[in-house]
Amino acid sequence: MLTVIIIKSDADHLFQQKEMSLQDFIVGTVSLENGESFEVELLNPQHAPFYKVNYNPTLNGAFDLYLLQRFKDLRKQKHLDKASYEVFCKWVKAACSEELLSSRKTLTPPKKVRKKKEYLVTEEDEATKVMEPKATKIPKKVKSKKTKMKKSINYSHLAKRFVGKLTNFLPSARVAIWIGSILLLLGLAVGGGVTIAYFTQDKQETVATEKTSFSKLLQNKSYQKMYEEYPDKFWEWEADCVKELDTDQLVAAYEEVPELSIAYDLAFVEEAYNKVVEFYEDDALEIEMNQMRTDFAAYSYLQLGDLETAEKVATSDTSEVFYEALGWAYLAKGDVEKANDVAEKANSKALTQQIKDYQLVETTLNEVEKQLDRKGLSSDLRNELEQSKKDLQEQLEELKKKPREESEDV
Repeated sequence: MLTVIIIKSDADHLFQQKEMSLQDFIVGTVSLENGESFEVELLNPQHAPFYKVNYNPTLNGAFDLYLLQRFKDLRKQKHLDKASYEVFCKWVKAACSEELLSSRKTLTPPKKVRKKKEYLVTEEDEATKVMEPKATKIPKKVKSKKTKMKKSINYSHLAKRFVGKLTNFLPSARVAIWIGSILLLLGLAVGGGVTIAYFTQDKQETVATEKTSFSKLLQNKSYQKMYEEYPDKFWEWEADCVKELDTDQLVAAYEEVPELSIAYDLAFVEEAYNKVVEFYEDDALEIEMNQMRTDFAAYSYLQLGDLETAEKVATSDTSEVFYEALGWAYLAKGDVEKANDVAEKANSKALTQQIKDYQLVETTLNEVEKQLDRKGLSSDLRNELEQSKKDLQEQLEELKKKPREESEDV
């Protein structure tokens, strides 16, 4: 069952409690239509928070349908993976009973059925209909086609007369050559112009349809077009900037593409671990939380000293470097049991060996303290034991610290 916690609202008087089931919240808000607003947080069946949202019943409609649409939009924007989307939708649908659905149907007003206008026919109208004579259709007169007899024409006789007249106008050979050369030049000019126009048009169409390359857009710092035209390459490039700690490129990209994923990565690169944790806890659904960004959250919790949360956020794919740092952190707090458990995932010989040394010194210190509790010890023996206890305690404090790596001479 999903739980709703009302964080802030201008309609607190409608609810006796701040915490209630999703179904009770839907029933309490479905009939509101005066613009009431709510800021709520959803708890999963394990009573852990997983989504925070602002809700206005008047504008957004039923709360469960609004949630399903929000999850769908987040999924389309790739801010929510498929598995989480299906689980969230399943939780919401399971929280709504059949009684709630049927009650919602009764709340929806019935559609108005438009009635056709009915006209009353009076007795006078009936009388006029009877008295009016029916118009008889007058058939159109069919025009008779008159076939005209065409006189046969002697075309051969006309051709002979035309050729006979044409011979009187034939130009001389010199004039004919001159006219022919002019016509040839005109043909070449027209043909060449058509050819040039064709190739010019073809070249212009090629330039118009050619797509600007990703490297060219990057060179021109056109981050918005990189994001729109090459989304996969854009995020690969952004991940490379994170690995190279290139804050300048990340800031410039975020100014044109204000994605929370970029802001999250930028906060980690700038070592703003409090900001990373804030993003992770409040806006995880708006961020594409891949393995790299999950590790960022785990490492940020580690840097802030919240070791248990850091261990919970880390996954089986988290690097051994992280688990080694977590093991040293547990050892620094004197929690040898936790440090020993983490050391198995860290695969660090130095960490494992120092934990064994710590346990040995700790066991020896416990034995010395037992001897000091004995009665009848001589003063000399007691003094030696006190000194041993002091030395062992100092040694334990040193073993809590990670040894410095000695630089090798080149």
